[in-house]
Amino acid sequence: MNSNPSLIDITKNDDLINIQQNKEWLNITFKNIFPIYMIKTNISDINSILYLSNESQWKIFPKNIIVNQNSENYLLLKEAFIINALKIKTNPSNIKIYIKKHTNIFLASLGGGWGDRILALLNAMYLSKHTGFKFGYAWKKLHIDNFINIEDEYYVFSKKFIQNFSYTQNSNIKINYSNTPNYNQYNSYNNTKSIFSCYYTNHWTFCKKSTFLKEGKKIFSQIEFSSHINDIIKQSKNTFKVNFNKKKVIAIHIRSGDIIFGERRSEWFYFHEEKSMPIEIALYLIQKNKNNTIILFGEDESSLKKIILYYQTNSNIKIYLAKDFIPKNLHNKTDIDIFEIIFMSNCKKIYSFSGFARLASIIGNQKEPIAWSKLFNYHKKFEILNNFNSIIDTDPLYKSFYLFNLFIFAKNINKPDLFLIKILDQALKFDQNNILLKLILIKYNMRDKNFKNAENISLEIKSQKEQIIKIYKLWKEKNIFLEDDMDYNILQIYPNLSYIILLRDLTHEYIHNLDFFNNNFALNKNFIEEYNQLEKIKDKYRKNLYTIKKSLYYKIGNKILNEKNIIKKVKIFLALYHKIKNSNYLNSIQECGTNPLLSKKEAFAYTLGKEIFAINHKSFSKKVKTIKLMLKCHKF
Repeated sequence: MNSNPSLIDITKNDDLINIQQNKEWLNITFKNIFPIYMIKTNISDINSILYLSNESQWKIFPKNIIVNQNSENYLLLKEAFIINALKIKTNPSNIKIYIKKHTNIFLASLGGGWGDRILALLNAMYLSKHTGFKFGYAWKKLHIDNFINIEDEYYVFSKKFIQNFSYTQNSNIKINYSNTPNYNQYNSYNNTKSIFSCYYTNHWTFCKKSTFLKEGKKIFSQIEFSSHINDIIKQSKNTFKVNFNKKKVIAIHIRSGDIIFGERRSEWFYFHEEKSMPIEIALYLIQKNKNNTIILFGEDESSLKKIILYYQTNSNIKIYLAKDFIPKNLHNKTDIDIFEIIFMSNCKKIYSFSGFARLASIIGNQKEPIAWSKLFNYHKKFEILNNFNSIIDTDPLYKSFYLFNLFIFAKNINKPDLFLIKILDQALKFDQNNILLKLILIKYNMRDKNFKNAENISLEIKSQKEQIIKIYKLWKEKNIFLEDDMDYNILQIYPNLSYIILLRDLTHEYIHNLDFFNNNFALNKNFIEEYNQLEKIKDKYRKNLYTIKKSLYYKIGNKILNEKNIIKKVKIFLALYHKIKNSNYLNSIQECGTNPLLSKKEAFAYTLGKEIFAINHKSFSKKVKTIKLMLKCHKF
């Protein structure tokens, strides 16, 4: 039994375990948490072997795990126990501990809505299939107001599925976490040096996505749901077949929920194009697909019924509400969601890019759904919102969401600031507690030189520091708050506005105006904590600046940059290219990242050096781009 080539004896591996002997017991402590497959010992009495799990109390293994073969005793644990330590009445020479050769695992632990977590689970199962690694999941109940209610794993999955694949009770597993690296070449995982590695999957990074989409439907069918959930799945399929058999049905998912109506909508507006859909866009899509049968999905039942009534009254469009097909005996939100996901998965075309719609499309059509945000440019989006506005009377919070979208689209087609401010003022009338709208208004009032109004808004929100920072962090990549040419000196007479700008600069690590806060507010007790944090960030960049200027990337880029003769630049480049092509320099250079303390010229030098060193790994067209980049040096 111990000759199994797929098992590894780790008993003498000091990097993994620590063994100590006293008069009565052999004490074994594991330095990492990894699944034990089998223990070979000379002991037949199960009471002489104790193990310590996540709890502080020593436990005895079940009797049925001891197997005797060829006069030797084996504890067949089969990775079913979480073991931190062992106590055995024996000596070191009489024990061997085995793990499987490949105990790497792809694990899904996202804790969002149905689409997010089930797609992550499908991803883990898919990667497991193609790598030979294990897969598992961790599950957490989720309740958000009246919008999301996902039951625990015992409600959703079969007992067998839970027993085989659940890591929910393992305290070492991170819930709602993703760390999966770029696995475009998944076979490389088989060469991992780690004994136990846990790769947390997500719902947006896929290995060979076309293959995943092709296999997603079949993999979904391999999930062992509870008998109750399986009954709902069958019921949903049959209901769709009875009502829409052989008809080309279009699904439009008007996702609203917590994004529009939740308490954290100031943060969730971030997903206004990615996951949600303005009603005006839905009205346009209905007109576009008027010759097909259409089913509307969404949480805002009141607005959806108004859309249905409008088209039933004013057109011959065959349009239905998905909720009208839900059986009367289904009341639990988990049951209703599962029914609607399966119902939507039977539609031939799905408009939306919510996690809900993505899951339905992948398990039904074996492809991603149609993301409305990618169908139109900003001019068209702005036009649609204007043309279809006021057809349906909606909730005040929805009106605010509509105006926010209108602002974003107007901003991207360069509408004047006064026009944008007017839109934001209107949006705020419908949602007076929306911090995001107020932060954007602060920026545009400052651009309009209306500092007094910006100061008043800042006074209203300055106590909500935590939420302000969350919003600034969320929107950091989209860069809608920073102003490069802002005159900080004007802030001296506006302390509340200055505090909001300090929070903004702190979140964006925008350190160029640290001296302003130092000279004007360093002794202000309301600013001390944030100012000190910003000072620490600047110290971090000062140290990093030294590292950058010592790096080979910077030195090479700077050398080419400072050479004024183009012919000599080319000669330096060719000499470098020949050297790089025949060496392994790239793997030995440490990445230094970006640094705001670098001048534009210094940043260009670092980037140029980095591009040149990576040239051997580029396609021909990208090599040409790198050479063009080098020849642009004369601009500095």
